[in-house]
Amino acid sequence: MTALLVVDPITGRTFARFVLDEAEDEVSVVGSFNDWSPGVHPLTSQDDGTLGVLAEVRHPGDVYFRYLAVGGRWFDDPTAHRIDENGSMLLRGSARAVDAAVSGPAKADTTSAKRTTKADKKKSAKRKAKADKKSAEQKVKAGKAKAGKGAGTKARKGAGSKKG
Repeated sequence: MTALLVVDPITGRTFARFVLDEAEDEVSVVGSFNDWSPGVHPLTSQDDGTLGVLAEVRHPGDVYFRYLAVGGRWFDDPTAHRIDENGSMLLRGSARAVDAAVSGPAKADTTSAKRTTKADKKKSAKRKAKADKKSAEQKVKAGKAKAGKGAGTKARKGAGSKKG
């Protein structure tokens, strides 16, 4: 797990970056940055096999948050600066300027090496396969829609060009 605040050096906007190494179920992060609204910031599969999300923090002050898994299971992030009765907390003064704040939502800034197990690789492959399947379905759907539009245009042009 990793949770940290980053600042886009160009725009000055602050973002909270949340990363989980793995999760059995779908997980979203809720907190002071999204009015504690479940499902607004779901963690999604990243290229490195982790789950992550980047959320803009528009309010001043520290950021409180908790993770929410399917079935209403809440859990805190042990990498947070503090954990209390309100959940996990990131101190506003800890935000760092990072060039990839916007372009790399969940690239975890970790210094410790992660041991990848067979189960981790299997879960990562499963998430990637699911994403690939969804992408392929969307491409097929888009191709059918495009083909349908083209056929209708040709039929109308042909009908309009014949004068008799």
